[in-house]
Amino acid sequence: DVYKRQEEIARQLELGKKQLTSLEYEEAIATFKNALAIDPKDRELLVGLVEAEEAYANSKVTILLADISSSEEAEIRRS
Repeated sequence: DVYKRQEEIARQLELGKKQLTSLEYEEAIATFKNALAIDPKDRELLVGLVEAEEAYANSKVTILLADISSSEEAEIRRS
């Protein structure tokens, strides 16, 4: 039924947005992908997925840069 599909997509979209703002990137990605299985052409879901994937990647880069910085500082102290 079309109404139930639209309702489920709206629910998933809202959940994905909440997860994204709560920095739950992996969960948001999964939520958007699940909703896209219902309607692969929904632009809001696609935008949400892209935003979640970008935020997830940026968070990983930030962690890596912090680790590199910490390693460099430790190396300087040992010198």
